[in-house]
Amino acid sequence: MTSPPIRQPVRIIGIDPGLRRTGWGVIETEGNRLIFIGCGSVEPPDDLPLASRLLAIHEGLAAVLGDFRPAEAAVEQTFVNKDGVATLKLGQARGVAMLGPAMFGISVAEYAPNQVKKTVVGAGHADKNQIAVMLKILLPKAEPKSADAADALRQWHAAGIKLYVYSSGSVAAQKLLYGHSDAGDLTPLFSGYFDTRTGAKREAASYAAIAQAIGHAPADILFLSDVAAETDAAKAAGLTALLIDRNGGPADIHSFADIVL
Repeated sequence: MTSPPIRQPVRIIGIDPGLRRTGWGVIETEGNRLIFIGCGSVEPPDDLPLASRLLAIHEGLAAVLGDFRPAEAAVEQTFVNKDGVATLKLGQARGVAMLGPAMFGISVAEYAPNQVKKTVVGAGHADKNQIAVMLKILLPKAEPKSADAADALRQWHAAGIKLYVYSSGSVAAQKLLYGHSDAGDLTPLFSGYFDTRTGAKREAASYAAIAQAIGHAPADILFLSDVAAETDAAKAAGLTALLIDRNGGPADIHSFADIVL
């Protein structure tokens, strides 16, 4: 008699496309268990022309996909209304939302809004309050991002500590995301940005290159990540590294407020 194979968790990203705000959420499924990983939105500036908005959405989603590395993606189908122009523009945003995962080799499924509501709540015409209640039950750790990260970044910047971003997303995408975060424009807080042109985030050589670029000894640099392989690589390069998990899982810290500099 053989034991059944152990199923590995599957990471899925859901994308709600829109020209003003493209929302995203990442979960993992492990059997019947759902695990909240992260959520947010890409919000291009309102004054950008249409083509630039679409580019901003693409770059923002590319940064999210690079950081969270989902195995599957789900995109909401377009709701066709009486305003043909608005429907067409939304369809263009939806095309960008589907292109992003496809470029990463991720399969994309499409679901109608009513189908999603019926699956989550049991009624295809459920309102947002009903959906929010069910999400609290299904994903109790899915909370809006707290301001602890932004508060800590502002305090460190005010204290003269130089801050840098290292992300799988392009530098342009990083600036877009931090320039339009839920906590406002955070870009003035950062002294520089690094992406995978410096090297892969799971290779020690990348962190050595960053230390050299910013002119500090590796031992004087603190690196934060929610990916253990990245903190391991940073440590191998001589940096101090802390693994953060805001959902309470195994980690060095669970909030930016836990960090004392």
